[in-house]
Amino acid sequence: MKRLISRLRNFATGRHGADRFREEIEQHIAMQTEESIRAGLSPEEAHRLARLKFGTVAAVREELHAEEVSPILEKLWLDLRYALRQLRRSPGFTATVLVTLALGIGANIAVYSLVDAVLLRPLQFRNENRLVQVFEERPALGLIKDTPAPANYFDWKRRSHVFSDMAAAKGDIYTITGNGRPEEVDGAPITANLLSLLGVQPLLGRSFTADEDKPGNAVVLISAGIWQQRYGSDPHIVGRTIHLNGVPYRILGVMPFGFTFPDRSALWVPLAFTTAEQLERDSHFLQVYGLLRPGVSLASATQEMSDISLQLEHEYPATNRGLSTSIVTLRAQLLGGSRLAIFVLASGVVILLLITFINVAGLMIARAANRQREVAVRVALGASRLSLLRQGLAESLVLSIGGSILGVAFAWGSMPVIRHFVPETIAAWAHPEMNWTVMLFSVLLCVTAALAFGLFGQSAAAARPQEALSQRSRSSTDARQKLRSVLVTGEIALTTIILTSTGLLSGTFWKIVHTDLGFNPDSVLTMRTELPVSAQTPYREFSARVSFYQRVLDQAERLPGVKSAGYTTFLPFTNPGGSTTVLVQGAPALPIGKVNDVGMRVVTPNYFQALEIPLVLGRTFTEADGGNKTPLVVINQKMAQQYWPNGEAIGRQFRFDDPGTPWMTVIGIVGNVRQANVETPSRAEMYFSYEQNMGIPGYFKPRDLAIRVAGDPNNYTDAVERAIWSVDPGQPVSEVQSMRHLVNTRMETYILEAKLFAFFSCAALLLSALGIYGLMSYNVTHRTQEIGIRMALGAQRQQVLSSFVTAAFRLLLFGLVLGSVGSVAATRLLGSMLYGISGIVWGVGALPILVLAVSVALAAYIPARRAAALDPMQALRSE
Repeated sequence: MKRLISRLRNFATGRHGADRFREEIEQHIAMQTEESIRAGLSPEEAHRLARLKFGTVAAVREELHAEEVSPILEKLWLDLRYALRQLRRSPGFTATVLVTLALGIGANIAVYSLVDAVLLRPLQFRNENRLVQVFEERPALGLIKDTPAPANYFDWKRRSHVFSDMAAAKGDIYTITGNGRPEEVDGAPITANLLSLLGVQPLLGRSFTADEDKPGNAVVLISAGIWQQRYGSDPHIVGRTIHLNGVPYRILGVMPFGFTFPDRSALWVPLAFTTAEQLERDSHFLQVYGLLRPGVSLASATQEMSDISLQLEHEYPATNRGLSTSIVTLRAQLLGGSRLAIFVLASGVVILLLITFINVAGLMIARAANRQREVAVRVALGASRLSLLRQGLAESLVLSIGGSILGVAFAWGSMPVIRHFVPETIAAWAHPEMNWTVMLFSVLLCVTAALAFGLFGQSAAAARPQEALSQRSRSSTDARQKLRSVLVTGEIALTTIILTSTGLLSGTFWKIVHTDLGFNPDSVLTMRTELPVSAQTPYREFSARVSFYQRVLDQAERLPGVKSAGYTTFLPFTNPGGSTTVLVQGAPALPIGKVNDVGMRVVTPNYFQALEIPLVLGRTFTEADGGNKTPLVVINQKMAQQYWPNGEAIGRQFRFDDPGTPWMTVIGIVGNVRQANVETPSRAEMYFSYEQNMGIPGYFKPRDLAIRVAGDPNNYTDAVERAIWSVDPGQPVSEVQSMRHLVNTRMETYILEAKLFAFFSCAALLLSALGIYGLMSYNVTHRTQEIGIRMALGAQRQQVLSSFVTAAFRLLLFGLVLGSVGSVAATRLLGSMLYGISGIVWGVGALPILVLAVSVALAAYIPARRAAALDPMQALRSE
């Protein structure tokens, strides 16, 4: 241990063995000589005896060397210093390699942080591997992954044997009043067993009991965010009262930080089914979750649930005919389509990393060729191949460490962009960050790069130094040229895959941007004013709600710059909207199990003008329609074409598929609106007036306000909020944003994917062009004498130029063939992410290839032109 400490101390202080050796020799001889003189010997004799007693110089030097730093560490230090000196002499090469590595490694680190946060880390649920979500499906109506009805849920729970437990929830919106500014938040009524099924316990307090999961119990669990923001993290919060929709609730507990399940819930209340609701099969609104028994597979659970669905279809044909079930893991459901998007993104950066490594490997080979004679001289003078390998690895290590440090900085700066790819369902707790796993991944990339580049650099060690010194190493030069040609071909193939993928995603983005949404999102301000309808609020009465809408719209439309304003149940892109079944007057009876399913929304008269939804035929609502005893309805073109294909929809009637409901008269037809998202086509849909209280199931009160203005919508926010609060000072206002921002947010994933792949394409294109340029330059340099001989024998400059460009295009052709095979596989992988580009796939795929061909031509032309401009006499004299 003392010897090790001595070695490290000597290495740290930089004391050299020669210095210490000289000091100790002088000290020991002087001490021994002095003792002998005191004993009576002459100075000469005393000095002679001291030297004899001290020992030979060689022996002392050997003992001293044993205390020096380990030879391996010393050699490593010397190799690193030598590598730094060599790299400083080639600043262009060093900068190119560092920037290239920073680009490839940084992009991979950033995307790996996303993969780690979303795909690798466990969910915040203890039982995540056994958690599933159960859906109803009615393929005949196009209903996939639909919300189940309560009665079906209870039947599933009683009859299934594959689940340890099943629980349910639904979404709702609550207005919090008291103890601060009124606030509107998302909440979730849940069954008492949901939290235990998930394996989640409150941070403070307790969860619901079975007795509390019954009607009449006003108890609530709040999120950690509400606890912090409204109650200042009060440790005695349990037992206090919070007012939700005007009703006092007793706080039972606080949920853990980041827990917002399901969806974006900020508070939870008991679902508390009534006896009538437990028997309801026509109303579908639940989210059902199951905990598989240990050892039960997803396939086994799916089979049993299918059998139960068949039983229910036989027992309840009126409601369950054609109704089936599907089961997905909870992780898959939470990630949705993001899993594929992240996988595609990860594939893109891996390809970019391969291109990066190939390019750097080509640079290392070129550097090895330029240093061939230097290395040959060192080998001829006795340098071992082990020392050359060690020095090559040291140089690669320095480059890899430098590139990795820059890559980490690049990844850290790209975190805000990467976080946009986190699915909204887990965004509260899944945060891409530079944690220890990401840093370990960075170290792994760094070590891999160092070893790979070090091995490529060893081609500089000449196998026959006499050939290199005598300029007869043509075979080794040809081998390096072939290796670089192979690398460049692979680089072009990988670039082709990225360019083709980028073209397809860009085509998708272009198509989405130019898709007719059915409304104009520009110059529209939107916000939400959810009205509570509990017995303790003034808005429990229908007339009070109508009065609120009228007064708010009157105040808003009086504001300078406001053109029109309207309310609707759900704005486009916020909620697909509810649907119900209808019976068309005069239409033949439908077969058993087949229904007319139509979407529905409630609107105020100027809603269509606010969003510029075109009126196709007839008219829209007016304030005078409120007193009409016959319910009036406006339908979209899809519904008119589906039920009245002869164009006679105006004046026709239909009603809800419930006994005793009144017939409704069609007064107008408006354009189709894409309500769910850009990709989902419009469905048959009807609009009702907010003043018509039909008193039938399925009526939704308006909540979303749209205001068309002149200029920037954001400039009107304060004025509109003041108008709302002049009507009701306690009314919460939320989701304030422009309609354009709302639409762009829903398309954000497409936008980011297109931008990131465009970035990957530019980087890959640049690296490929550099690879071709480097290879052609390398060929020109090492074929200078050959070019001179050919030109001396009569070859024309155009022939020399053509030969180099032809060689480059030969590599391009081979790379395109290989890349085309990979592009086919990439297209299949991207299939579900592509939208509306089937008709222009050829053009989308051909354009990137054309860009790549032009880039290769330019990269090859510059060195080829230099070769054609060589003076034959100078070329013949060159080495």
